[in-house]
Amino acid sequence: MRKLLCLSIAAILVMLNFVGCTTKSLPTSAVGQWSLEMISDTSGEILIVGKAYNGYNDFNGRKKDIKATFNEDGTFQIAGSEENLQGEYNSNEKHRTADAIAINMYFDDGTKSMASLGIRQYRNDKEVNSLIFTVDNKIYSFIKSTAN
Repeated sequence: MRKLLCLSIAAILVMLNFVGCTTKSLPTSAVGQWSLEMISDTSGEILIVGKAYNGYNDFNGRKKDIKATFNEDGTFQIAGSEENLQGEYNSNEKHRTADAIAINMYFDDGTKSMASLGIRQYRNDKEVNSLIFTVDNKIYSFIKSTAN
């Protein structure tokens, strides 16, 4: 009986490994400081990379140290950008899935956007929290290390 239980547990672990499940829990909120990975246009062309970009030192285009801070009081600021990006945010439970949390963003200039908060897993199995949103036809991709 004990051998059967051990084999069953081993089989489940092998199956979970094959379906590519993440070992990290879905973030519960956007609170904290996020580092810019990249800004691209809607066709996918990279416009700016941040220090979190893999290959930052080898990138020949524009580089900026842009940080996004999401506060517990429901406000956010994005520092280091030419645009004045700040405003308020809240969680959108209606569009939440098992893999991502939707965040409504209301910028001070009246612009609205919906961000996706989730986990990104790289080819080397490194996992980071990921926050992506679109404003003015630009896609902003921020990541937060699990050490934050």
